[in-house]
Amino acid sequence: MAFKEILLHLDASESVEARINVAIELAQRYDAHIKGLFILSHTLVPAYTEVMVGVEQIEEQLAELARKEADRIEQQFLAATQTAGVKAEWLCVQGDAISLTSRYAHYCDLVIMGQEARNPQFLEAEGLADHVILMAGKPVLVVPYIGASKNFGQRVMIAWNGGREGTRAVHDALPLLHKAKSVEIATVDMEDGERLSQYLRDYLAIHSVRATCHHFPARDIEIGAMLLSRVADESIDLVVMGAYGHSRFRELMLGGVTLHLLKHMTVPVLMSH
Repeated sequence: MAFKEILLHLDASESVEARINVAIELAQRYDAHIKGLFILSHTLVPAYTEVMVGVEQIEEQLAELARKEADRIEQQFLAATQTAGVKAEWLCVQGDAISLTSRYAHYCDLVIMGQEARNPQFLEAEGLADHVILMAGKPVLVVPYIGASKNFGQRVMIAWNGGREGTRAVHDALPLLHKAKSVEIATVDMEDGERLSQYLRDYLAIHSVRATCHHFPARDIEIGAMLLSRVADESIDLVVMGAYGHSRFRELMLGGVTLHLLKHMTVPVLMSH
């Protein structure tokens, strides 16, 4: 299996260039086709502005601004892919960002999205990546603000808990794992973590992926923080993990590894649900 159809979520954020570069690198690596998706979402107008200016006038101005931004990103995307010599298609649609991105994800092998913008221009940007992860049915590669290192995926860490979501993520990540120079299976604060990681190591060996196992006690810091600390210490450049082993509501209320990594990631994270 390889990634042959990549869905790249595009927007007008400053980090979009890094996302385009990641998509191009993977398209070159797997001879894949990139579908660049830009969504013209409805923008909510503050009530006080409606009174002062008028709803229709504001909506027309915002729509015109969005179209100009879409044209700018289209030129940037097509110029970059053409220069790199990869197959690419531009798609601009209007509607709800979460539902549309999830729908188009059904017809691809991998979705590439950006870490949530610190100051999102549109309210629809809030929580977009984590909602798509839940709804897409496909692996989602989330790229941090700072982008990814060149030829990323050489040193991979699998955050492993033996659950269904993690199993799905490992299977989805096999094309990346096959090309990695080192793969580490990390378990944190699990009573049977060593045994479960050895099971996964044996499974990966069947698929010609050599992996090492490391088990860590969580001590007094959160699991997400422990994983990111390991990423920094070992120069990991890609994390693979299952997303939302508990319900999203429970993770929102209690805090969870998925949300922690989505917020604080320093390297790309491939997530599956």
